[in-house]
Amino acid sequence: MMDDLPPRIAFRDTLQRCQDRNLISGQDSSDLERLMSLRNPLSHFRTVADDQNIDRRAITAGLRSEALIEQDAWFAIGLAVRVLAKPQFHLG
Repeated sequence: MMDDLPPRIAFRDTLQRCQDRNLISGQDSSDLERLMSLRNPLSHFRTVADDQNIDRRAITAGLRSEALIEQDAWFAIGLAVRVLAKPQFHLG
């Protein structure tokens, strides 16, 4: 998987390389991109005008911010368990 690897590689390029090598499925790739989109507003300030702002997402979804963050956390945990359960990541 290290063939022709540039010194710096974008996340989406990494996902595509993993998908091309059947390490992850198309659904895994989509879910990992969704996880990235959930993480970015937490890592980088977003104004309320940004549709990825937590408060704005909560209002749109009709949820409290805490409930939305909990929902996102359950999604992230489930995704991590699903991907790490793949034979490619087996430690044995």
